[in-house]
Amino acid sequence: MTQRTPSLPFHQWPADFSARVRLLNAAEGGRSTPAHPGYRPQVHFETASLQGTCTSGSWQKMEQEKLYPGETADIDIAVLSKELCRQKLFPGLKIHLAEGSVVIGTGEILEVYNPDLLAENP
Repeated sequence: MTQRTPSLPFHQWPADFSARVRLLNAAEGGRSTPAHPGYRPQVHFETASLQGTCTSGSWQKMEQEKLYPGETADIDIAVLSKELCRQKLFPGLKIHLAEGSVVIGTGEILEVYNPDLLAENP
């Protein structure tokens, strides 16, 4: 498995996957302020093998400087708990982003960069 780089802050770790993400707006129960690279919401994965699993995900790179509520963008994300996701991620996997118990965004994995996290048979 890929080793963490403790000498680097989490927001500088290599991305594990890219996802197309939509932030919910305040009327939908989401955020009222924009998010930016370095943002660290919880990532929940919608698959039986990861049911109930969540980890912190750091936004490493995105198409624009800020993502406003109601907008959609492609974002590179690094996950903190890589061991939870080992061989379980795949393109098309739906994700939810949360702050505590509040879902603030939805998305779908586009590409898995980290081969240790890629599912063999999704």
